[in-house]
Amino acid sequence: MDQKLIISDFYQNHLLGFYEFDGAVKRIVDLNTDSLVGNIYCGHVRDIVKNIQAAFVEFDGHKGFLPLKDAKSSLHQGDKVLVQVAFDAIKSKDYGLTEKINLSHELAVLTAGAPGISISRKIADDAKREEFKQLLMQYQNPEYGLIVRTKAADCPAEQLMRAVEDLIAQWKHIRRKFQFSTSGMPLLVRNKCVSESREFLAKYEGEIVTDNRFVSELLNNQDISCRFYENHSVSLPNVYRLGKCLERALRRTVRLKSGADLVIDYTEALTVIDVNTAKAEIHSNRQETFFQINLEAAYEIADQMELRNLSGIILVDFINLKSKQARGKLTETLKELLRYQSVPCEVCGFTKLGLMELSRKKKERPLHECLKQKEGETK
Repeated sequence: MDQKLIISDFYQNHLLGFYEFDGAVKRIVDLNTDSLVGNIYCGHVRDIVKNIQAAFVEFDGHKGFLPLKDAKSSLHQGDKVLVQVAFDAIKSKDYGLTEKINLSHELAVLTAGAPGISISRKIADDAKREEFKQLLMQYQNPEYGLIVRTKAADCPAEQLMRAVEDLIAQWKHIRRKFQFSTSGMPLLVRNKCVSESREFLAKYEGEIVTDNRFVSELLNNQDISCRFYENHSVSLPNVYRLGKCLERALRRTVRLKSGADLVIDYTEALTVIDVNTAKAEIHSNRQETFFQINLEAAYEIADQMELRNLSGIILVDFINLKSKQARGKLTETLKELLRYQSVPCEVCGFTKLGLMELSRKKKERPLHECLKQKEGETK
């Protein structure tokens, strides 16, 4: 499979990353530096609100909430707490925080507060798995755990050990800084472009290409292989049709091959997706036609959720199916399509009103919010 992360700021000088697989863009990520996800801070507990079981924490001029069920110990107003941003502030909601600190490298992950050694399930070689377990036994610590990532399977053992030792050194440095820092201070601030590029290379055997010279130099200086695209006759966005892809990801109405369409609307509380027959040809067996349109829509909905980074509650108004078996097949298809996406998504099934209810974890802002697009602005 041909896999690429294409980085460009062609759209209003806004830096975006396009995940392309076999010629099709499947995901668009905001690479501007205003995202705080992954950053680590010395937070100050401003308030404890027991009725919602959360602590409100101030950090570096921002405010976030920390679920008490995730707290390592009993928190009190005024406490200093080590936190990592789990997801960005979305609309009126504060930043989501966690005390479960994760430090990532393309070969391994350090999980503070979750001791133990884990090996990626994608490493199927039992001998290799056992080798890694024995290798990392020397680093076992009740304070943190270690996860070996898939890419480590193709690397020498010494390289994995260096990666683990770097993560441990980084964790110790953060702990020392936390001890001597005043409340609210940043302890680790990630560059979104660098961290996203590392994640891409950790997951895929692909290449990173950009038309932004600053990005190219930044990544190469971080030992991240990046190809600088420089062709004055054809621009990078035109080569990969990034403009059309972005337009489709911001459009309110998405046309399907059958002639049916999706209408995607955003509200404060949820996202609503309406499946319409529109210009689709309706055959004599109407219910079978409706099922096939719904099935086509399910594939496109899964793509659009990933492309637009939709999150929270999502309601889908499929064309009405009378058959319980057909509704079951549609539900199972959607579950399978969403199983391996970048953000966890739960398919809750049909409500009493016949709407398909989905719940997708909130991590970063959806694409239309990142680009400050209002509903219906792009048609």
